[in-house]
Amino acid sequence: MADDFSLAEIVAPLFRAAAGIGPWDEALQPMASALHSHCHAVWLRSSVGSLVMEVAGNLSAAMMQEYQSHYASVDPLAPRGAARPRGTIFTSDELVPMVELERTEYFNDYMARHDLRRFIGSACALPDGDGFVAVAFQRPLDSEPFDARARDMMAAFMPQVRAAMEVWFHIRDVNQRARELESLLDASAGAMALVRPDGRVRLHNRAFAEILARGDAIALANGHHLEARGAGRAPLAAALRRASLERTAATITLTATSRRGAYRVIATPFADEARGIPSAQQMALVRVVDLSLRDGALAILLRGRYELTAAEADVVVQLARGRTLEAIAKARASSVATARNLVKRAFAKTDTHRQAELVAVVIALENEHA
Repeated sequence: MADDFSLAEIVAPLFRAAAGIGPWDEALQPMASALHSHCHAVWLRSSVGSLVMEVAGNLSAAMMQEYQSHYASVDPLAPRGAARPRGTIFTSDELVPMVELERTEYFNDYMARHDLRRFIGSACALPDGDGFVAVAFQRPLDSEPFDARARDMMAAFMPQVRAAMEVWFHIRDVNQRARELESLLDASAGAMALVRPDGRVRLHNRAFAEILARGDAIALANGHHLEARGAGRAPLAAALRRASLERTAATITLTATSRRGAYRVIATPFADEARGIPSAQQMALVRVVDLSLRDGALAILLRGRYELTAAEADVVVQLARGRTLEAIAKARASSVATARNLVKRAFAKTDTHRQAELVAVVIALENEHA
């Protein structure tokens, strides 16, 4: 029977609506036409029993309001339809014989006034176990009862409705989790993003967007993939793979290309089982710290602990940020020899002998006061 009314043409609009690229009422019109009826209404209820979505079809908002404000309480059809087992097909004539229905306030004051008489409907359970979706197609007063063919059409149609609803629920839940995560990132301190192993950014907060806008250390290639500028490209890619695939944290330092300063990038494995995001989805939580914002405070700490001069402390901090003596001298408008002499004096005051040892002193002090 499904082939008789071209089920494929009827089902396609359902899944377009479920994906958010088409309206629900229009999605049900092909089925209504096949049944020689009007799309009466669709009800979708969640597991907690609250109304999540309703498509009124040919019923206006005023008619729905009229029904909900009064006639729902005297409707003899709805409670009997709701009592039917999920998956069964039923008609209004089966729920309440027409001779009995015509004596009710609901029929005379509401159905007849709006040229409604017979409907065919069904309800199916949703994946959450408690929710359900109910669909009804209505015929006007002068129509014939729904026949066996109409029942077969509904029997073929309802599993497709359920599948479309599963898609709708899934997309809704994914979007909701994305909004929750985005809110959490925005509420967090610092620039943060969720990044996949290939560098594709899934979500990021406003602070992260501000660093991206500077373009002096990291950027989005093709609008989606996180990349570092210059020599930092390979280390950043390795850190993302390590955090997302090997599930091990990684930290790198990126030198700013357009100004004096640097960024620290901390990539850690990310999974949020509470929000349905398992570790198998393999993402990294990336935090970017603008070290230049802390350089002044760090220089003050170095001067206080090791009695460095302002010039010595400045050069030492820049070394710790990965800059060469040549770059430091250029930034300070001095000679390389002057920068080297400042480093030698810092060696003596910090009891170190190599640049690596001096950088380790800076990092230890920074971590101590993090």
